[in-house]
Amino acid sequence: MEAYGSPSNGLQSDLFQLDSPIDWLAPTETVFSLASRFHLLSGNIDHKLTSRQLFGATRGGHPHDLPGGLARFSEVFGGRLGSVEEIIRSRTALPFLLAYKTEEDRANACSVVAQGSIGSLKSALGLIASRFGASLPLKACAACMKRDREEYGVPLWHIEHQLPGVWICQQHGVVLSYSTSKQSGQARYQWLLPDQDDLKEGWIASASTPATAATDFLKKIANAVEGIHRLSKEEPMCPQRTALALRGQLANLRLAAASGRIRQRESSAQFCGQMRCVHAIRELSSIASTESSAYAQIMGLLSAHDGGCHPLRVATAVAWLFGSWVEFLEKYKVCGMPEQTSAVEGVVERVLDPRRKTLLGLIHKGASVTSAAKEIGVQVATAQAWAAQAGVGVSKRPSAIRGGMRDAAIAALRKGEDKRDIEEAFGVSPSSVNRLMRTEVGLHRDWVNARLKRSRETARNQWKDALNQCSGVKAARLNEQAAYAWLYRNDRAWLADVNRIAETVPRSNNPSVDWGKRDLQFVNQVQRAILTIRDRRPEGRIAVADVFGLVPDLKAKYRRIDDLPRTRSLLNQACMRRSRQRDDGGIL
Repeated sequence: MEAYGSPSNGLQSDLFQLDSPIDWLAPTETVFSLASRFHLLSGNIDHKLTSRQLFGATRGGHPHDLPGGLARFSEVFGGRLGSVEEIIRSRTALPFLLAYKTEEDRANACSVVAQGSIGSLKSALGLIASRFGASLPLKACAACMKRDREEYGVPLWHIEHQLPGVWICQQHGVVLSYSTSKQSGQARYQWLLPDQDDLKEGWIASASTPATAATDFLKKIANAVEGIHRLSKEEPMCPQRTALALRGQLANLRLAAASGRIRQRESSAQFCGQMRCVHAIRELSSIASTESSAYAQIMGLLSAHDGGCHPLRVATAVAWLFGSWVEFLEKYKVCGMPEQTSAVEGVVERVLDPRRKTLLGLIHKGASVTSAAKEIGVQVATAQAWAAQAGVGVSKRPSAIRGGMRDAAIAALRKGEDKRDIEEAFGVSPSSVNRLMRTEVGLHRDWVNARLKRSRETARNQWKDALNQCSGVKAARLNEQAAYAWLYRNDRAWLADVNRIAETVPRSNNPSVDWGKRDLQFVNQVQRAILTIRDRRPEGRIAVADVFGLVPDLKAKYRRIDDLPRTRSLLNQACMRRSRQRDDGGIL
């Protein structure tokens, strides 16, 4: 008999006890699978009870595709199942979805699934806007289920089957089935193991779609998806290197000209034709559904924006263009070698307009930006912007911002100053500031980074002040809603760490309270609350309860209002004044 959880780690000692310890049965078993096994073994009738025991919440934070509350999950089992990082990396689909995200985005996403409810994570990952569906189907292989029963006594959910775009088992070559009760929402908050009666085959061959061609292509897609998942566990994938590898293969297949221009008709027709055999699968139906959308998706992958390419779109393109994931990976690695650096950095420019390559070549040969722009048929300002994006400094046209004023404006922009403030300070138009940002090498990037850093520091300071002034995270959220919302969306890992520390600070039963200091704090908060209420209801009466709604800490201390004389006086004046105004009908 072994119990998981004890008073020492903050869990109930009688949380649950089983005859044998729960552990992973297979290297690829998912979090949802183990939780479903625990629900069965524990004898829990209520699914919410299992959710609360394992994840600390009744529902909403632990769906089968992106489970939340994994820090609690790991703690409940005393670390036996691995650390939070190990569980995320090996037992969830999150590494695949983060393949092309920045390090900061990856850290925030991992913090979300570790701490609690996933909230808006699916939206942040692009699942809702991807047209693939926000909820990933819960899938199983009939052959794997049979093997699991023989080996473990129970069928399992395997992570390689749950990845987006995987509809065939690589090991058995069997088309996967999906859970109809999960897909319909009937068992949305329930824990369940694979059951043949609940499963429906995800794709069935039709007379118009040769089964062999479709299954072969599904295998290639699954191979590419699993390859991206494995690679992303170690490090994020580079969109520029991916674009360069895809572009090189397009050229090898004569779907792109030597100049780099994509042959629209040929490439879109081939891509759309290849994807047509798997369009019966709902998850894949939006990829290259028409020739025009196929071309748009090809160009989207080649634009190589950071975090802008969905890994499933990359996987389908790799399956279309390459013989295997290994073949793509070899070219992807070559694109990361030092001699390829300049080519990688130029991918975006060549894709957006092939004239950029010609322009840069002319400038490198000594031509002025004006003559080069005239030769390729673009405006001089456009040529300057293209050169700046490629890291090439060029002489600037005379403008309203010159000499020392230009240097001062550039320095202010690099510090993240607001563009309107710069317009007023230097007496220039918005177009002059925008032109300066487009034509100065690296200025726009530095400005965006500085603005982000400034917003982060401001939000962090506001939130720390709120935590110091309020008793607990919940009260702080009511006082600093804007700062909390910004950090929740953009700096989740830091927010979770600070909140965890704030909640674990020991509190004495007999603290020495500085009532004078607390009185001053409440006065400031009450003043802000009164102004807010007056803005909302200029003619209405201010009640003490209204103030409590904006200053929740004051309600708990109201029984000691005599120890807060300034706050008491302010409340009396505000409430009595509004009462007199209402009675007399006058305007103060």
